[in-house]
Amino acid sequence: MSRTEFNKYIKSLDEDELRKELTAIYQKVPEVKMHYAMELGSDADRMKIFRTAKKDINNLIYIRNRPRKRPRIQKIKTILKDISKISVFEHEMAELYLFASECQMQYLLRRPSTTKATYNNCIENFKKACEIIKQLSLQNQFKDRCQMLATDSDSLFMIEEELEEIYNETFRS
Repeated sequence: MSRTEFNKYIKSLDEDELRKELTAIYQKVPEVKMHYAMELGSDADRMKIFRTAKKDINNLIYIRNRPRKRPRIQKIKTILKDISKISVFEHEMAELYLFASECQMQYLLRRPSTTKATYNNCIENFKKACEIIKQLSLQNQFKDRCQMLATDSDSLFMIEEELEEIYNETFRS
């Protein structure tokens, strides 16, 4: 169905039919439910979604607090992408990207001989978090956590310079 056909269909419905249609969509499509939870829901509703996302990210990196042989990078990217589409506040996304980067850093410290994709994803998530932090001027709120990541990277020569550079660009300017 094209957009014009959809618009014609919506215009043909009266108010009660339109309400029924929206209710049916809300019940059938989980993404719509999440969208309205983020848009119209309380802080607790949003925090619940973010807590679930954090738990899912952690489970894709660890199994019962033991590092996986290879973390599920693509699934982590999918979670972050899906949440960023429905997120209302950017600072919450900075928190989520930073959390993913912290989990991956802990993984890398425990298993330094992992794939290059894990290193790259850790850098990518840290960079996205720092971009949001810089854009919204939230340096004071996130400085300690970002500094901890930059410091932890000292023992990982593959990403040490890049994380330091991103950190300095965000917090030294």
